[in-house]
Amino acid sequence: MCRDLTRRTYLLAIACGDLATPEPLLARVHSSCVTSESLGGCDCDCAEQLDAALAAIAAAGRGVVFYLDQEGRGAGFVAKVRDRMLVQASGGRLGTFEAYAQMGLAGDLRSYEAVAAAYALLGIGAPLVLLTNNPEKLAAVTALGVPVAGSAALALPPSPFNRHYLAAKTAAGHRLAVTRAGAEAEPPEPVEIVTPYALAAAPSLMCMGSYWLPIRMRTDEAPTTHWIRLHAYVDLRAGASTSSSRTAIRRRRRCSCASSASRCWSVCPDASPTTRRVAMRRPCARSSRTARGSWSCSPIRAARPCSG
Repeated sequence: MCRDLTRRTYLLAIACGDLATPEPLLARVHSSCVTSESLGGCDCDCAEQLDAALAAIAAAGRGVVFYLDQEGRGAGFVAKVRDRMLVQASGGRLGTFEAYAQMGLAGDLRSYEAVAAAYALLGIGAPLVLLTNNPEKLAAVTALGVPVAGSAALALPPSPFNRHYLAAKTAAGHRLAVTRAGAEAEPPEPVEIVTPYALAAAPSLMCMGSYWLPIRMRTDEAPTTHWIRLHAYVDLRAGASTSSSRTAIRRRRRCSCASSASRCWSVCPDASPTTRRVAMRRPCARSSRTARGSWSCSPIRAARPCSG
């Protein structure tokens, strides 16, 4: 296990077999997904890809998994929850990348510098064959100077619960062939967009979003799927989400384009060290003041978008 002191995140390397021999080595560069890997959520393919990668490495007798603390494609758990909320509230009209764009986020905020460092620390003597469907990940790891011999896809059949998500990844260039021409499961109740608000009984807790998560129950019999309502909260006193240490803290900041009655809201870059890499530090479109000193920050109670 390694800790990235600059980002305050962790990397876990799981190795199998001899890593020093020169033959190409199977490798999975995997980002955490608490909803699928811990809760059993089946609206994505993250846990399935991890299982398939571990099985491929076990069959080959050698390989490595680099497990990165990069929830929500690097944007954090709250961004992930709000992504799912926006998609469900749109009735499926939005895809995951469009939802990120609506939040002012790039589609993928992950970084892989820790993989290059771990590759050297483990003394790996072989080029990697990345187990991935994502050509951007392959290019990013290669650009860091990590020897890469190629890649192998982990294409898995879609289900009614993740077809929408996989179709969005296909449209974004992932090596998948999933379209929306098939059955798609719908949440049991409509989802409305939540504006972040403080709980009346605990003002330091901010509710950041909510959506329906399908959970696949694994039993001795055929697996069954149930829906649970997932909520994300941020504890302003602790400076982090109750669900993830890499969650962005939403705070309101005065915009230079507006009066005190009209403010922009975004992630405060001074909130805590864990939020400084979150790419939501956008001023209002009418403002040209982008320096950190241009904003006065205070916890929000009822955030709303800038009127400009």
